Amino acid sequence: MATATSTEMSRLRRQLGLDSTQLPDADINDMYTVAEQQYPAATYSRAVWLAAVRWQAAKDQMAKAAHRVTYAQGQSRDNLSDLIKNMEKMVKLYSDDLQEAIAAEVQSLPPVMWAVPKKIPTREQEWPDG
Repeated sequence: MATATSTEMSRLRRQLGLDSTQLPDADINDMYTVAEQQYPAATYSRAVWLAAVRWQAAKDQMAKAAHRVTYAQGQSRDNLSDLIKNMEKMVKLYSDDLQEAIAAEVQSLPPVMWAVPKKIPTREQEWPDG
């Protein structure tokens, strides 16, 4: 089970502009566990995990923001659809970062040749006198 270090937690919160009440330690550790299951430690580094956790956290924040509604009171108006548009841009950006991190890891893996083993077809033998 993967757990995030305190440096990784503070870096993640800083990148997303959140504090410990908006993104608790338990949630971050759970996201790291999910990232470890999706990207095994034998193949991928913690940089891929961090990119996956950052992408997941941004998606979670976008889902939380979707529950808010646009409202108007007196002369002020708060249009929260702009917040969703900005969160969509962040999720796309972090998704691209994740794909780049995975591509960098894949380049460092040894090449593997995938092929079907050659199977010699069975031959029927004819016995004219049999």
